[in-house]
Amino acid sequence: MCKAGAPGYFAGKKNMNWNVFLLCLLLSFSAAAQETIPFQFTPNHTAMLVRVKVPGFPGKHYMQFDLGSPHTLLYRNKLPGVTDTLHNHSLLIHKTRFTPQHIPVIDAGHSGPIIGTLGADFISNKVVVFDYPRRRLIISDSIPKKYQTTLYPFHFMAGRVLLPAKIANQSTILFFDTGSSAYSLITDSATAISLAIPGAAPDNTPVNSWGRTLTAHNLPSADSVIIAGRSLPLHKVTWMSGASDAQVQQMKRVGIGSMTGNRLFLGRVLVVDVRNRRFGIR
Repeated sequence: MCKAGAPGYFAGKKNMNWNVFLLCLLLSFSAAAQETIPFQFTPNHTAMLVRVKVPGFPGKHYMQFDLGSPHTLLYRNKLPGVTDTLHNHSLLIHKTRFTPQHIPVIDAGHSGPIIGTLGADFISNKVVVFDYPRRRLIISDSIPKKYQTTLYPFHFMAGRVLLPAKIANQSTILFFDTGSSAYSLITDSATAISLAIPGAAPDNTPVNSWGRTLTAHNLPSADSVIIAGRSLPLHKVTWMSGASDAQVQQMKRVGIGSMTGNRLFLGRVLVVDVRNRRFGIR
């Protein structure tokens, strides 16, 4: 239907063929405006990884998609000769070309082929669908018809995705951090203990947070969080020791009660329309 070289394409029924041509152009633009990006998790859902090609640097590379970082970053010495900020350098995320004005290069990083962090600037003014069951991200200019759902307002502040929620009948705001993938809910110690199964012993594990070692205190929970009209079971609730008081107080000042990662939404589809500040869960 859309082969411009077909016999008689511009002959005979000219108006019909011209309409077909315009339709083909429209479809091609629609397809170009939507991209499906496969992702994979590291063990225990610690990090969400996407395949990246960096022009001028051959090899198999990955970046962590981390909404805890407002900006995309590269890790020093992961690409030969790259030690300082890159300017207007393209990254090919699957088939999507992304060209930040600046890509800072920092010392923190992962081992192996993980070369950096893909931050919230990647989804600025876009729709991103987290299709967790199929392990893929859908990046688009509008919500694909297949993923239409009831939408609720959220805040996008300084590159942070802040989702309204209700925990223990109290309204709060959750900082959605895909870099905290292993945790359903990270909160303060008092809230964590109140949501935990009474008498449960914590499972304490060290956590590397941008070069700083924190301790995650994980407690089993039979409670749930209400978000986008859905009741999502927590299974575990976590509080961190080792975080600076300044970090904790800064979150409280802007009304952020807790943080959540990918684990809360596993088995679901999370739709985040950054352009229109709306989100929903399927």
